[in-house]
Amino acid sequence: MKELSTTQFYATFVIPFLDAALRFYDLFEVDAHDCESFCDVWVNREKGVFSKDQILSILGNAFFCSFAVREEVYEDDLPSIGYDEIHTGDARVLVTKLRLLFDYVTETVCPTAANTPERMEVYRCELASLPPPHDSNDTVQPPVMHQLGESIDDQQSMIRLDFANAWIGGGALADGCVQEEITFAQCCGLNTLRWNQRPLKEEESVVVKGYAQYGVVEKGTYGFNISYGGCIAGGKIMGGALAVVDAADFRFHPASDQYSTAFIRRELQKLLSALLHPSVEDITRVAGGNWGCGIFGGDYELKFLIQWLACCISKKQLHYFPFDNECFEEFNSTLCALVESGCTVKELEEFLLVSEIPETRSVWDSFVTFFAEARQAKLLNAEDDESD
Repeated sequence: MKELSTTQFYATFVIPFLDAALRFYDLFEVDAHDCESFCDVWVNREKGVFSKDQILSILGNAFFCSFAVREEVYEDDLPSIGYDEIHTGDARVLVTKLRLLFDYVTETVCPTAANTPERMEVYRCELASLPPPHDSNDTVQPPVMHQLGESIDDQQSMIRLDFANAWIGGGALADGCVQEEITFAQCCGLNTLRWNQRPLKEEESVVVKGYAQYGVVEKGTYGFNISYGGCIAGGKIMGGALAVVDAADFRFHPASDQYSTAFIRRELQKLLSALLHPSVEDITRVAGGNWGCGIFGGDYELKFLIQWLACCISKKQLHYFPFDNECFEEFNSTLCALVESGCTVKELEEFLLVSEIPETRSVWDSFVTFFAEARQAKLLNAEDDESD
Protein backbone atom coordinates (compact mmCIF):
# COMPACT_ATOMS: atom_id res chain seq x y z
CA MET A 1 0.00 0.00 0.00
CA LYS A 2 1.62 3.25 -1.13
CA GLU A 3 1.44 6.65 0.56
CA LEU A 4 -1.35 8.68 -1.08
CA SER A 5 -2.46 12.27 -1.03
CA THR A 6 -6.02 13.03 0.09
CA THR A 7 -7.06 13.52 -3.54
CA GLN A 8 -5.53 10.20 -4.58
CA PHE A 9 -7.17 8.42 -1.63
CA TYR A 10 -10.61 9.69 -2.64
CA ALA A 11 -10.00 8.86 -6.29
CA THR A 12 -8.70 5.32 -5.76
CA PHE A 13 -10.71 4.20 -2.71
CA VAL A 14 -13.60 6.37 -1.52
CA ILE A 15 -15.28 7.18 -4.85
CA PRO A 16 -15.01 3.66 -6.39
CA PHE A 17 -16.22 2.12 -3.10
CA LEU A 18 -19.14 4.55 -2.88
CA ASP A 19 -20.03 3.89 -6.51
CA ALA A 20 -20.06 0.13 -5.81
CA ALA A 21 -22.33 0.66 -2.81
CA LEU A 22 -24.79 2.72 -4.84
CA ARG A 23 -25.02 -0.02 -7.48
CA PHE A 24 -26.52 -2.45 -4.94
CA TYR A 25 -30.10 -2.28 -6.26
CA ASP A 26 -29.02 -2.75 -9.87
CA LEU A 27 -26.60 -5.58 -9.09
CA PHE A 28 -29.20 -7.51 -7.12
CA GLU A 29 -32.13 -6.41 -9.31
CA VAL A 30 -34.23 -5.23 -6.39
CA ASP A 31 -36.40 -2.19 -5.79
CA ALA A 32 -35.22 0.07 -2.97
CA HIS A 33 -38.60 -0.26 -1.24
CA ASP A 34 -38.29 -4.05 -1.16
CA CYS A 35 -34.75 -4.15 0.22
CA GLU A 36 -35.61 -5.55 3.65
CA SER A 37 -37.76 -8.40 2.34
CA PHE A 38 -35.20 -9.01 -0.43
CA CYS A 39 -32.49 -9.63 2.17
CA ASP A 40 -34.79 -12.18 3.84
CA VAL A 41 -34.90 -14.11 0.56
CA TRP A 42 -31.10 -14.48 0.70
CA VAL A 43 -30.88 -15.44 4.38
CA ASN A 44 -29.46 -18.93 4.99
CA ARG A 45 -29.87 -19.97 1.36
CA GLU A 46 -28.82 -23.56 0.72
CA LYS A 47 -26.55 -22.14 -1.99
CA GLY A 48 -25.73 -18.54 -2.80
CA VAL A 49 -23.44 -17.26 -5.53
CA PHE A 50 -21.93 -13.77 -5.42
CA SER A 51 -20.10 -11.99 -8.22
CA LYS A 52 -17.09 -9.74 -7.59
CA ASP A 53 -19.26 -6.65 -8.12
CA GLN A 54 -21.94 -7.88 -5.72
CA ILE A 55 -19.35 -8.59 -3.03
CA LEU A 56 -17.83 -5.14 -3.45
CA SER A 57 -21.29 -3.54 -3.27
CA ILE A 58 -22.20 -5.32 -0.01
CA LEU A 59 -18.84 -4.34 1.51
CA GLY A 60 -19.33 -0.76 0.33
CA ASN A 61 -22.68 -0.50 2.09
CA ALA A 62 -21.13 -2.08 5.17
CA PHE A 63 -18.24 0.41 5.11
CA PHE A 64 -20.50 3.46 4.68
CA CYS A 65 -22.95 1.98 7.25
CA SER A 66 -25.94 2.29 4.93
CA PHE A 67 -27.49 -1.04 5.92
CA ALA A 68 -30.00 -1.05 8.78
CA VAL A 69 -28.38 -1.32 12.22
CA ARG A 70 -28.47 -4.86 13.62
CA GLU A 71 -28.27 -5.98 17.23
CA GLU A 72 -26.79 -9.44 17.94
CA VAL A 73 -29.22 -10.34 20.73
CA TYR A 74 -31.37 -13.31 19.71
CA GLU A 75 -30.32 -16.51 17.94
CA ASP A 76 -32.30 -15.57 14.83
CA ASP A 77 -30.73 -12.11 14.55
CA LEU A 78 -28.42 -11.47 11.62
CA PRO A 79 -24.86 -10.40 12.54
CA SER A 80 -23.89 -6.74 12.63
CA ILE A 81 -22.76 -5.52 9.21
CA GLY A 82 -21.33 -2.03 9.78
CA TYR A 83 -17.65 -1.10 9.74
CA ASP A 84 -18.34 1.54 12.41
CA GLU A 85 -17.48 -1.08 15.06
CA ILE A 86 -13.87 -1.19 13.92
CA HIS A 87 -13.21 2.36 15.15
CA THR A 88 -13.87 1.48 18.79
CA GLY A 89 -11.13 -1.12 19.17
CA ASP A 90 -7.36 -1.53 19.20
CA ALA A 91 -5.59 1.00 16.95
CA ARG A 92 -3.01 -1.48 15.59
CA VAL A 93 -5.75 -3.90 14.56
CA LEU A 94 -7.80 -1.05 13.08
CA VAL A 95 -4.93 0.14 10.87
CA THR A 96 -4.10 -3.39 9.68
CA LYS A 97 -7.70 -4.24 8.75
CA LEU A 98 -8.32 -0.93 6.99
CA ARG A 99 -5.11 -1.27 4.96
CA LEU A 100 -6.22 -4.76 3.88
CA LEU A 101 -9.66 -3.39 2.97
CA PHE A 102 -7.97 -0.62 0.97
CA ASP A 103 -6.03 -3.27 -0.96
CA TYR A 104 -9.23 -5.22 -1.60
CA VAL A 105 -11.08 -2.22 -3.00
CA THR A 106 -8.30 -0.70 -5.08
CA GLU A 107 -7.18 -4.03 -6.51
CA THR A 108 -10.74 -5.16 -7.25
CA VAL A 109 -11.52 -2.09 -9.35
CA CYS A 110 -8.12 -1.83 -11.08
CA PRO A 111 -7.68 -3.20 -14.64
CA THR A 112 -5.40 -6.08 -13.59
CA ALA A 113 -8.18 -7.46 -11.37
CA ALA A 114 -10.04 -8.55 -14.53
CA ASN A 115 -7.73 -11.58 -14.40
CA THR A 116 -9.21 -12.57 -11.02
CA PRO A 117 -12.79 -13.65 -11.85
CA GLU A 118 -14.09 -13.87 -8.30
CA ARG A 119 -17.30 -15.90 -8.02
CA MET A 120 -17.92 -16.80 -4.40
CA GLU A 121 -20.09 -19.85 -3.75
CA VAL A 122 -21.64 -20.15 -0.28
CA TYR A 123 -23.27 -23.38 0.93
CA ARG A 124 -25.31 -23.65 4.11
CA CYS A 125 -24.71 -27.21 5.33
CA GLU A 126 -26.75 -29.28 7.76
CA LEU A 127 -26.32 -32.81 9.11
CA ALA A 128 -29.38 -34.04 10.97
CA SER A 129 -27.55 -36.83 12.80
CA LEU A 130 -24.24 -38.66 12.94
CA PRO A 131 -23.65 -41.56 10.52
CA PRO A 132 -24.17 -45.07 11.97
CA PRO A 133 -21.29 -46.43 14.11
CA HIS A 134 -18.36 -47.84 12.17
CA ASP A 135 -18.58 -51.64 12.02
CA SER A 136 -15.62 -52.45 9.77
CA ASN A 137 -11.94 -52.85 10.50
CA ASP A 138 -10.85 -49.98 8.25
CA THR A 139 -7.62 -48.53 9.56
CA VAL A 140 -7.32 -44.84 10.33
CA GLN A 141 -5.98 -42.47 7.69
CA PRO A 142 -2.58 -41.30 9.02
CA PRO A 143 -2.68 -37.57 9.85
CA VAL A 144 0.09 -35.28 8.63
CA MET A 145 1.59 -33.14 11.40
CA HIS A 146 2.95 -29.82 10.11
CA GLN A 147 5.72 -27.63 11.45
CA LEU A 148 5.12 -24.91 14.01
CA GLY A 149 4.29 -21.57 12.44
CA GLU A 150 2.81 -22.99 9.22
CA SER A 151 -0.54 -21.40 8.36
CA ILE A 152 -3.85 -23.06 7.52
CA ASP A 153 -4.64 -20.09 5.25
CA ASP A 154 -1.75 -21.02 2.93
CA GLN A 155 -3.17 -24.45 2.08
CA GLN A 156 -4.68 -23.62 -1.29
CA SER A 157 -5.85 -27.09 -2.32
CA MET A 158 -7.34 -28.22 1.01
CA ILE A 159 -10.52 -27.74 2.98
CA ARG A 160 -9.40 -25.11 5.48
CA LEU A 161 -11.14 -25.11 8.85
CA ASP A 162 -12.30 -21.66 9.90
CA PHE A 163 -12.24 -21.66 13.72
CA ALA A 164 -15.51 -19.79 13.62
CA ASN A 165 -17.91 -18.09 15.95
CA ALA A 166 -21.59 -19.06 15.73
CA TRP A 167 -22.04 -15.45 14.55
CA ILE A 168 -19.92 -15.90 11.45
CA GLY A 169 -16.85 -13.68 11.33
CA GLY A 170 -16.87 -13.04 15.07
CA GLY A 171 -15.12 -9.72 15.61
CA ALA A 172 -14.07 -9.38 11.96
CA LEU A 173 -15.63 -5.92 11.65
CA ALA A 174 -14.38 -4.89 15.09
CA ASP A 175 -10.96 -5.51 16.65
CA GLY A 176 -11.13 -9.33 16.70
CA CYS A 177 -7.72 -10.62 15.62
CA VAL A 178 -7.44 -14.39 15.99
CA GLN A 179 -7.73 -17.11 13.38
CA GLU A 180 -11.20 -16.45 11.93
CA GLU A 181 -10.90 -12.65 12.03
CA ILE A 182 -7.47 -12.72 10.37
CA THR A 183 -8.84 -14.91 7.57
CA PHE A 184 -11.73 -12.48 7.06
CA ALA A 185 -9.34 -9.49 7.13
CA GLN A 186 -7.06 -11.00 4.46
CA CYS A 187 -10.02 -12.12 2.34
CA CYS A 188 -12.43 -9.21 2.86
CA GLY A 189 -15.12 -10.73 0.63
CA LEU A 190 -15.85 -13.26 3.37
CA ASN A 191 -17.36 -10.44 5.43
CA THR A 192 -20.35 -10.55 3.08
CA LEU A 193 -21.38 -13.72 4.95
CA ARG A 194 -22.45 -11.43 7.77
CA TRP A 195 -25.02 -9.88 5.45
CA ASN A 196 -27.16 -13.00 5.01
CA GLN A 197 -26.03 -15.77 7.37
CA ARG A 198 -27.79 -16.16 10.70
CA PRO A 199 -25.89 -17.74 13.63
CA LEU A 200 -24.93 -21.35 13.07
CA LYS A 201 -27.01 -23.98 14.83
CA GLU A 202 -25.55 -27.06 16.50
CA GLU A 203 -25.85 -29.20 13.35
CA GLU A 204 -24.86 -26.51 10.84
CA SER A 205 -21.78 -25.19 9.09
CA VAL A 206 -21.02 -23.12 5.99
CA VAL A 207 -18.72 -24.00 3.09
CA VAL A 208 -17.26 -21.21 0.93
CA LYS A 209 -15.48 -21.64 -2.41
CA GLY A 210 -14.05 -19.26 -5.00
CA TYR A 211 -13.35 -16.24 -2.78
CA ALA A 212 -10.38 -13.97 -3.40
CA GLN A 213 -7.45 -12.61 -1.40
CA TYR A 214 -5.83 -9.24 -2.11
CA GLY A 215 -3.65 -8.69 0.96
CA VAL A 216 -1.80 -10.46 3.77
CA VAL A 217 -0.90 -9.87 7.38
CA GLU A 218 2.78 -9.96 8.26
CA LYS A 219 3.92 -13.57 8.70
CA GLY A 220 4.07 -14.66 12.32
CA THR A 221 1.93 -11.82 13.69
CA TYR A 222 -1.21 -12.72 15.60
CA GLY A 223 -3.66 -11.28 18.11
CA PHE A 224 -3.12 -7.66 19.06
CA ASN A 225 0.39 -7.85 17.54
CA ILE A 226 -1.10 -8.27 14.07
CA SER A 227 0.60 -6.19 11.37
CA TYR A 228 -0.04 -5.41 7.72
CA GLY A 229 2.07 -7.61 5.45
CA GLY A 230 1.45 -6.28 1.95
CA CYS A 231 -0.79 -6.33 -1.10
CA ILE A 232 -1.33 -9.18 -3.58
CA ALA A 233 -1.34 -7.35 -6.90
CA GLY A 234 -4.34 -8.40 -8.96
CA GLY A 235 -5.44 -10.75 -6.21
CA LYS A 236 -5.70 -14.53 -6.22
CA ILE A 237 -8.64 -16.92 -6.07
CA MET A 238 -8.40 -19.25 -3.09
CA GLY A 239 -8.45 -22.89 -4.13
CA GLY A 240 -9.94 -25.71 -2.09
CA ALA A 241 -12.66 -24.52 0.27
CA LEU A 242 -13.25 -22.83 3.61
CA ALA A 243 -15.30 -24.80 6.17
CA VAL A 244 -16.89 -22.39 8.65
CA VAL A 245 -17.32 -24.50 11.81
CA ASP A 246 -17.89 -23.11 15.30
CA ALA A 247 -16.56 -25.14 18.21
CA ALA A 248 -18.42 -25.31 21.51
CA ASP A 249 -17.56 -22.29 23.66
CA PHE A 250 -16.60 -23.40 27.18
CA ARG A 251 -16.65 -19.88 28.53
CA PHE A 252 -20.39 -20.57 28.86
CA HIS A 253 -20.21 -24.20 29.98
CA PRO A 254 -18.14 -26.00 32.62
CA ALA A 255 -14.85 -27.00 30.94
CA SER A 256 -15.39 -30.57 32.13
CA ASP A 257 -18.48 -30.86 29.91
CA GLN A 258 -16.32 -31.14 26.79
CA TYR A 259 -15.36 -34.71 27.75
CA SER A 260 -18.99 -35.82 27.78
CA THR A 261 -20.40 -37.88 24.93
CA ALA A 262 -23.00 -35.19 24.20
CA PHE A 263 -20.42 -32.47 23.52
CA ILE A 264 -18.09 -34.79 21.59
CA ARG A 265 -21.01 -35.81 19.36
CA ARG A 266 -21.86 -32.14 18.87
CA GLU A 267 -18.34 -31.30 17.70
CA LEU A 268 -18.15 -34.34 15.43
CA GLN A 269 -21.54 -33.61 13.88
CA LYS A 270 -20.52 -29.98 13.31
CA LEU A 271 -17.36 -30.98 11.41
CA LEU A 272 -19.08 -33.70 9.41
CA SER A 273 -21.84 -31.32 8.30
CA ALA A 274 -19.11 -29.57 6.28
CA LEU A 275 -16.81 -32.46 5.39
CA LEU A 276 -19.61 -34.69 4.07
CA HIS A 277 -21.21 -31.91 2.01
CA PRO A 278 -21.30 -32.64 -1.75
CA SER A 279 -19.54 -29.33 -2.53
CA VAL A 280 -16.27 -30.69 -1.08
CA GLU A 281 -16.63 -34.31 -2.14
CA ASP A 282 -13.62 -34.06 -4.49
CA ILE A 283 -11.31 -32.38 -1.93
CA THR A 284 -9.50 -35.11 -0.01
CA ARG A 285 -7.32 -33.16 2.43
CA VAL A 286 -8.35 -31.07 5.44
CA ALA A 287 -6.25 -28.36 7.09
CA GLY A 288 -7.11 -28.39 10.79
CA GLY A 289 -5.51 -27.18 13.98
CA ASN A 290 -6.20 -25.93 17.49
CA TRP A 291 -9.92 -25.60 16.81
CA GLY A 292 -11.76 -24.08 19.76
CA CYS A 293 -8.65 -24.33 21.95
CA GLY A 294 -7.93 -20.65 22.54
CA ILE A 295 -10.42 -18.36 24.21
CA PHE A 296 -13.12 -21.06 23.85
CA GLY A 297 -11.20 -23.24 26.33
CA GLY A 298 -11.12 -26.51 24.40
CA ASP A 299 -8.74 -29.40 25.16
CA TYR A 300 -6.31 -29.52 22.22
CA GLU A 301 -5.73 -33.29 22.47
CA LEU A 302 -9.45 -34.01 22.46
CA LYS A 303 -10.07 -31.62 19.56
CA PHE A 304 -7.26 -33.25 17.58
CA LEU A 305 -8.86 -36.69 18.00
CA ILE A 306 -12.30 -35.37 17.03
CA GLN A 307 -10.92 -33.77 13.86
CA TRP A 308 -9.03 -36.97 13.07
CA LEU A 309 -12.18 -39.09 13.45
CA ALA A 310 -14.22 -36.67 11.32
CA CYS A 311 -11.63 -36.94 8.55
CA CYS A 312 -11.57 -40.73 8.76
CA ILE A 313 -15.37 -40.94 8.53
CA SER A 314 -15.44 -38.57 5.55
CA LYS A 315 -12.50 -40.44 3.97
CA LYS A 316 -10.20 -37.41 3.95
CA GLN A 317 -6.71 -36.90 5.33
CA LEU A 318 -6.17 -34.55 8.25
CA HIS A 319 -3.27 -32.13 7.94
CA TYR A 320 -2.74 -30.72 11.41
CA PHE A 321 -1.26 -27.25 11.91
CA PRO A 322 -0.36 -26.77 15.60
CA PHE A 323 0.74 -23.15 14.90
CA ASP A 324 2.46 -22.34 18.22
CA ASN A 325 1.49 -25.43 20.26
CA GLU A 326 4.73 -27.32 20.94
CA CYS A 327 2.95 -30.08 22.88
CA PHE A 328 2.16 -32.05 19.74
CA GLU A 329 5.85 -32.78 19.22
CA GLU A 330 5.78 -34.82 22.44
CA PHE A 331 3.34 -37.48 21.23
CA ASN A 332 4.13 -37.54 17.52
CA SER A 333 6.18 -40.73 17.90
CA THR A 334 3.32 -42.43 19.77
CA LEU A 335 0.94 -41.35 17.01
CA CYS A 336 3.16 -43.01 14.40
CA ALA A 337 3.28 -46.20 16.47
CA LEU A 338 -0.52 -46.29 16.76
CA VAL A 339 -0.94 -45.91 13.01
CA GLU A 340 1.68 -48.58 12.29
CA SER A 341 -0.08 -50.93 14.72
CA GLY A 342 -3.21 -50.77 12.58
CA CYS A 343 -5.42 -48.56 14.73
CA THR A 344 -8.94 -48.70 13.28
CA VAL A 345 -11.60 -46.05 12.77
CA LYS A 346 -13.89 -48.16 14.96
CA GLU A 347 -11.42 -48.05 17.86
CA LEU A 348 -11.04 -44.28 17.60
CA GLU A 349 -14.81 -43.88 17.39
CA GLU A 350 -15.44 -46.14 20.40
CA PHE A 351 -12.92 -44.23 22.50
CA LEU A 352 -14.58 -40.89 21.75
CA LEU A 353 -18.24 -41.89 21.69
CA VAL A 354 -18.55 -44.96 23.93
CA SER A 355 -15.83 -44.96 26.59
CA GLU A 356 -15.75 -42.55 29.51
CA ILE A 357 -12.91 -40.08 29.05
CA PRO A 358 -11.44 -39.01 32.42
CA GLU A 359 -11.09 -35.27 32.99
CA THR A 360 -8.05 -35.59 35.24
CA ARG A 361 -5.76 -37.36 32.77
CA SER A 362 -4.28 -36.46 29.40
CA VAL A 363 -6.81 -37.38 26.69
CA TRP A 364 -3.99 -38.64 24.50
CA ASP A 365 -2.63 -40.91 27.25
CA SER A 366 -6.16 -42.19 27.85
CA PHE A 367 -6.52 -43.04 24.17
CA VAL A 368 -3.17 -44.86 24.07
CA THR A 369 -4.23 -46.91 27.11
CA PHE A 370 -7.64 -47.60 25.56
CA PHE A 371 -6.01 -48.81 22.35
CA ALA A 372 -3.56 -51.08 24.20
CA GLU A 373 -6.36 -52.62 26.28
CA ALA A 374 -8.53 -53.12 23.18
CA ARG A 375 -5.68 -54.94 21.43
CA GLN A 376 -5.03 -57.10 24.49
CA ALA A 377 -8.71 -58.04 24.64
CA LYS A 378 -8.62 -59.03 20.95
CA LEU A 379 -5.62 -61.28 21.56
CA LEU A 380 -7.33 -62.99 24.49
CA ASN A 381 -10.49 -63.50 22.45
CA ALA A 382 -8.44 -64.95 19.61
CA GLU A 383 -6.73 -67.38 22.00
CA ASP A 384 -10.10 -68.45 23.42
CA ASP A 385 -11.42 -69.08 19.91
CA GLU A 386 -8.37 -71.25 19.11
CA SER A 387 -8.79 -73.28 22.30
CA ASP A 388 -12.45 -73.87 21.45
